Amino acid sequence: MNVSSINNILSEIQECVKKENLSLKCTKEWMKEICNLEKDLIICFERYLRENIPDKEIKTCILLYLIQQHSILSLYVNIFREETKEGLILEDARNCCKECFQYCLLKLKDIMQGKSICEDSSGSFIKWMDLCLNKLSQLDISSENVKEMFQKCYKIVEEVLCHAMSLAQIAIDEDSRIIKGSSKAVLDVLGALKVEIDKNPKSIPVCNLLIDSCSDELCILERKVNTAVLRLCLKLFSDLSGPLDILERYCLNSCNKLGDNINLLVENFDLHVDRIIQVGLFAIGCSSYSQYVIRLKANLASLEALEISLVPSFLLLLKQPSLQNVKCATLLKQYWISNVKSLKQLIYNIIEPSAFCQVVYREVHNYILSLDEVVNEKQQPLQNISIQPIILQTKVLGEMIKVSLDHADIKPNLFVKYERFKAVLRETDAATEQLLGASVDSNTIENSKRVLKRCKVLLHLIKQIWYCYIHDEEKEDENGAKDMHEYDCVKQLQQKVTENNDLMLTQIIDKGKQLLNERSVMYRTPLKTENKNKCLAVYSSKVSTKRKTPRSCLPFRNDILNNEESFVNDTFTHLKSKAVKHLSSS
Repeated sequence: MNVSSINNILSEIQECVKKENLSLKCTKEWMKEICNLEKDLIICFERYLRENIPDKEIKTCILLYLIQQHSILSLYVNIFREETKEGLILEDARNCCKECFQYCLLKLKDIMQGKSICEDSSGSFIKWMDLCLNKLSQLDISSENVKEMFQKCYKIVEEVLCHAMSLAQIAIDEDSRIIKGSSKAVLDVLGALKVEIDKNPKSIPVCNLLIDSCSDELCILERKVNTAVLRLCLKLFSDLSGPLDILERYCLNSCNKLGDNINLLVENFDLHVDRIIQVGLFAIGCSSYSQYVIRLKANLASLEALEISLVPSFLLLLKQPSLQNVKCATLLKQYWISNVKSLKQLIYNIIEPSAFCQVVYREVHNYILSLDEVVNEKQQPLQNISIQPIILQTKVLGEMIKVSLDHADIKPNLFVKYERFKAVLRETDAATEQLLGASVDSNTIENSKRVLKRCKVLLHLIKQIWYCYIHDEEKEDENGAKDMHEYDCVKQLQQKVTENNDLMLTQIIDKGKQLLNERSVMYRTPLKTENKNKCLAVYSSKVSTKRKTPRSCLPFRNDILNNEESFVNDTFTHLKSKAVKHLSSS
């Protein structure tokens, strides 16, 4: 299959998209035409990839844009169904689809003409951290050009800290402070190393000791970032659509108007979306499993595409709460929720179960301690809402465990413990509703203690499952207590860092904010992403992948068997079946 055939079909689809009009009568024929063309395009690309075996990055981009096109087509189908049902034209929803569809066609044409490919802006923190530790391990103090080598290392460390700071901007407040404190510790050691290198004569043993210290501090920073990302996963998945639901309720209330309240709701939702996309990009950077990576990117691209349409569609309801505008906002919301749910399931497939169990255990443990103090020391009864964070977080853990059970490396006794966990979770949820619910005339201390006791049993089962994943149940009590003690000590001793404490840290924080603002999956291309990637490629050349310093466990798995050829074939089969489905739906 030659390139000209593919370009011809792409041009036909572009012309077909331009022909879309606002007539309900023409919609069915238009949809049939574009679905037939899409089916032909998929067949052509399937042959092209089989015969030409292009670069892996090009193959990934082609699959990504094709998957995205069919995701948009599914939204088109839902829009046309709603239009037919209500006898309305949802112009804004159509325009959102049209712009995204045209963009995908344009990028596919660029790829076939060798003009551009999609930039990979994911996982930069992990890539820079690997490079940084390798460069530090190669720093030879006895070399004549040690100062030049150190300057290169210094620049790479800056990049690591900038990417850490970009994650700190969207992390939970406590984790944000911890990351900043850890980054400050890296800068302090690096500054001491620079002073020592500039001395004449320099002490080689002291310099080597500082290099090791710097590597250790970087590994600590990496561990803090990993924990922050997992805690963010737990927070996001516990209330996946909450900020959007709140925004929708506010905008559907005819008594509300534009003002400070709506600005705050929009800011909260924007932060929620930033967090989801950053977690997704971090997961992509940790995993090389093509099947999940491409699907993650497709979901993230869909969320990114909605950034310019979803919120405005709800804000429009405050000015013009017509049925047409309500239907448009609702359709875009449903599409958004569909993508975040799919994203969540994909992340469950690659998240590191033991690390996630550990994070959930810590969160629930600390929360139970605070509730225990309220009930037993302050003698105050609990409310239903007080237990909900525990219920929601353990439900998220249950969802993750259910997905992880499909993997072959799971110990048999995990199934038994998972069934016990589900039973206790159901019992705790029911007891909370019954003993602390709204139907109870007065919540008593005794009822609170009964619910709290069930929460502690649930916590014990979480701990058992955690140690089942790490295959070390025999030492669970000893190691668990030690780990929790170390975690609490870190929290107590964390440095309180402000942006004014250190000029260098302030600059790095600002660069981190800039990186966050420039983040892109598909539809937006940051000005500096390409230069950063080229810089990373230059620094990465001829660097060993071995590390002297042991690395902490990444929060997402990279050990899943990866059959890329099978995945590509399955993807095209899936896309062809979707094209036929869209055709029949039209």
